[in-house]
Amino acid sequence: MSKFRLMLLGTAAIGLTASAMSSAFAGEVERTIGMSGHVNRAITVGSNGNEGFTRHVDNYASSSRFRGTASAASESMTIGATLEMGAYINRSTGVSESATSQATTVGMRQSNVHVTTSMGKLKFGRAWGSNINNGVPDASGTAQVSSSGAGSFNGIRFFNTGTNAAGVTVGSMYDSTKGVQLATMAEYTTPDMNGFNASVGHAEQGSIFGGIGYSADYDGTAVTFGADYTRAAGDTIDNSWAVGASVLLASGLNAAVGFGRDNVNTNSATGGTTSLEDKDRLNVIVGYKMTGLSDLGGTNFAIEYVKVDDQDATASNADELTVYSFKVEQALTDYGTTIYGGYEHFAYDTNAGNFDEVNGGVVGLKVTF
Repeated sequence: MSKFRLMLLGTAAIGLTASAMSSAFAGEVERTIGMSGHVNRAITVGSNGNEGFTRHVDNYASSSRFRGTASAASESMTIGATLEMGAYINRSTGVSESATSQATTVGMRQSNVHVTTSMGKLKFGRAWGSNINNGVPDASGTAQVSSSGAGSFNGIRFFNTGTNAAGVTVGSMYDSTKGVQLATMAEYTTPDMNGFNASVGHAEQGSIFGGIGYSADYDGTAVTFGADYTRAAGDTIDNSWAVGASVLLASGLNAAVGFGRDNVNTNSATGGTTSLEDKDRLNVIVGYKMTGLSDLGGTNFAIEYVKVDDQDATASNADELTVYSFKVEQALTDYGTTIYGGYEHFAYDTNAGNFDEVNGGVVGLKVTF
């Protein structure tokens, strides 16, 4: 069946390109090259119940990076490419409450080519799946504090009062039901069809994924809906799906809700784990976007609630992560900068031990170029 899907994807690629060839060569082609990126630094202050911490991190909610893009466009077809490198010093995924060293990492994030015509877009290489975050929407404009579980507290460990060792971090207990993230893939995305769009793709090692989305503006009320599905190629997860929706009123009040599930493989004969529970995630955000508070740019506020169940990858998993966040972002539009801050509370419960809560605040600055 996977070979059939690949044949369909290859046929779509040939048809999409060939349909535009004759007119593309007949018209003028405009070539452009661009450079962009950002640096995102934050300071976190808090406690994991055993010790306090003050950490200076590269914020995983949107890690520092730089990219180069190139495109050649005619009236009927655009061919482009993207190269993106991540550049992290003390990235928050690897920084615990007691870490003393500062890791420096430079690595490839994206390397892809894409072809776009009136029939849609084909993308090849390492890239983000178009259905990323369909099941965890956010209309609040406060994603720099935390974004779908990714944030400045990721590497902080939960303190286990029974064993004096946690073995589990804030970031490790968020689920993966967020669509295909950075992966080596081939993907087709439809053009916009009255607000609707869809995508289907094949990732490295045999994962099949796809998603649908809808966005529209009804007299100043912006509405979005999304859903995604991934047929995993690994032994642990069989498949994943997520759905989500958001509403942004003309007044600036907004709300979003998303739910996702990882259906795990419980067949030991195929590498699964017997009695392993499926992994669920509920995400709710209520926010308010203000204009006029500052001449420098918009001001956004939000509160967020997240509940994740059974993320622990053991047969006895009965764990639950609950997160409460208060988030603020201030845009400095003319400076290409966002100032942000917030407070987050993480509670982790499991039958494997008694874990203290993690509490903390964050302030940060994201500068784009």
